[in-house]
Amino acid sequence: MAKKKLLLDEDDELEVGAFDPVASVGKMPVDVSGGKKAINEYMEVPCDLIIEYQNKKDSDFRRYSEEKFQLLVDSIRETGVMEAVTLRALPDGRYEMLAGEHRWRASVAAGRETVPAHVLANITDAQAEEYFSVTNILRRESSVLDRVNGWWHYYESHGHKLRDGSGPDMVDLALELNAKADRTGYTKRHILRYIKMHDLIQPLKDRLDAQFPRTVTLMAGYWLAFLPEDEQELVAALDAPISEEKAKKLRELSASGELTEDAVREILRPKREVPKQDFRALNRQIRKAAAEQLRPEYLPQAGKIFAQALGEYLDRHPEYRR
Repeated sequence: MAKKKLLLDEDDELEVGAFDPVASVGKMPVDVSGGKKAINEYMEVPCDLIIEYQNKKDSDFRRYSEEKFQLLVDSIRETGVMEAVTLRALPDGRYEMLAGEHRWRASVAAGRETVPAHVLANITDAQAEEYFSVTNILRRESSVLDRVNGWWHYYESHGHKLRDGSGPDMVDLALELNAKADRTGYTKRHILRYIKMHDLIQPLKDRLDAQFPRTVTLMAGYWLAFLPEDEQELVAALDAPISEEKAKKLRELSASGELTEDAVREILRPKREVPKQDFRALNRQIRKAAAEQLRPEYLPQAGKIFAQALGEYLDRHPEYRR
């Protein structure tokens, strides 16, 4: 049987095949086009009727590594999908992915026609964005960038309420959806810092999210997020380690309008003072080494031997050569 086309764009041709939407809707408590409450039933949905979440903007979650994704494919091929994905029913008969994109893509790669799904009907764009953010950020081993993007999406759907203080408590939400969460890791201040770090340009986000070595600390990323984009580009161009202390200095200069390219370089790559050369001490060291290691008859040639040895050393370590 030929594989069905994977739909990712709204302009793609819809190939329903043998799938009967009417029969499938009959399994649900409400119609996907006219019901007034979320569907709470599970159903098998054809993989080629699913599209990825369309409101990711530039804030998607980190994809699995190739090795980890292949392990998931192998597992699904052998035992099937153990946990249903969550979809949003669309008016045109397709379904938008809210949680479980890796399981869906791995099912396609494993050759499965359908994937078990929990389908939600008649939810608003804001509700879909909230579901996308909280279910993904709190149900997986999220990276720093996942937390940044996840909480930013949540803020986007609740920003007007959060700003006037009438919105849901984000800390309580985090703990409710993640039983293993430590309250000290989900203070409101921490969450708001993640949201602010969404203002970082992508090169700085990538460095903030790096496993090893991480050259931008979490708090450095927070302070750098206050810089305008053009100033962040100056910082990223140097590719130098950035501590919280250095990031604060950059933020202070930016706020006063004094952050220039030279100032960025001075903070991130300060010139080190070259110690004064003590040639008398060097001469004593050479004479001592010669006296201790050379046979007496070769002492007159010590200077020549030293010059030859130094040349060979600099050939192996050209970074020391003048």
